[in-house]
Amino acid sequence: MYIHLIAQVGLGKQLMESLEKELKKKGLEMMMLNTATKNWKAIMHFYIDEIGMNFWSAKLYKRL
Repeated sequence: MYIHLIAQVGLGKQLMESLEKELKKKGLEMMMLNTATKNWKAIMHFYIDEIGMNFWSAKLYKRL
């Protein structure tokens, strides 16, 4: 429930934009992020489409 409310007000996007500004002020040129979720489509949409990050690698698994 709380995650849904956070998404509705765009808090995650605001947080990432604020972090990016602070990192740029400190002279950093790149940031990297690791995340884990079962809803990979939503994560890819958020970080690539909304935030403007680039996709670099993937870790895949299969339960046997």
